[in-house]
Amino acid sequence: RDDAESGTRSPSAQWKLPGGLLDPGESFGDASVRETLEETGVRTRFRSLLCFWHRHGLTWGKSDLYYVARLEPEGGGEPEINLDPEEISDCRWMSVSEFLSTQDHPLITAVLRRSYGIEATEEAAAAASLAEQPTPLVELLEAGVQWPGREPYPTYFASSCDAAAAEGVSR
Repeated sequence: RDDAESGTRSPSAQWKLPGGLLDPGESFGDASVRETLEETGVRTRFRSLLCFWHRHGLTWGKSDLYYVARLEPEGGGEPEINLDPEEISDCRWMSVSEFLSTQDHPLITAVLRRSYGIEATEEAAAAASLAEQPTPLVELLEAGVQWPGREPYPTYFASSCDAAAAEGVSR
């Protein structure tokens, strides 16, 4: 949240995911990688889209399409965060299980529970037992579709993790 009097950003009551608007001609994957870098200084690689939602009646009577991307840090491991104070007030790395066991953001919690198949009763056990990030049940993988005489454009196809592994799809 912006504080108009001091010109600073004050922390939100809840942790959120990095995000922003797509630039003209930018894919969802490119935008999520760019926004994450701008806000956190973390270089990432796009893996997939996990979900999206569509809201109506927002500012100026407009609608909003919000996409949640699955990214991974370049180089693996826990990345070094260098937040941009013009963009965000604070930033930290959280695993899926840590977020679910400590946070109550209604939309992000619902996305994570449904995408990864983690029930609320399983959160404590998942937090204690997960050494690495879980694998989503289904995700939208990017593939290029091309019309004759045109550049390919990103298209996202649903894939179960088992199907993607069987087909040798790189993630």
